[in-house]
Amino acid sequence: MKKRFKLLLLWLLCVVFSVPLLLAMLVQALVGSEVRAKAMAVAQDECGNALFGGPANETISAHVGDAFIQGRKWAQVVAPIIDFLFGKGHCLSNVDLPASQLTPAQVQAVDEADKEQGNPNSY
Repeated sequence: MKKRFKLLLLWLLCVVFSVPLLLAMLVQALVGSEVRAKAMAVAQDECGNALFGGPANETISAHVGDAFIQGRKWAQVVAPIIDFLFGKGHCLSNVDLPASQLTPAQVQAVDEADKEQGNPNSY
């Protein structure tokens, strides 16, 4: 019961601070630090990923990219939607799986997606 009470208290704190944080993110995006606005957006993204059962420190795009590489059917549907919004190859460019778990063809697909996204990282 104590754990549930702590979770309820944490939820209440999140509710109280959500609006000011979203307003702060808006201000940062419009006239402040682009880096800070992006960091705040990533934090929201990671929260959304946790909602869908992914690790708390992983974005939705990385979760979908990993699932796409692993051949999960739901990711075959979701990845094109995210890629439409954020650019071709976005989900593959965010794959977090270790290179040792990827086939050479998958590594090549991730590297091509990185180039599409302008991401210098590659496997």
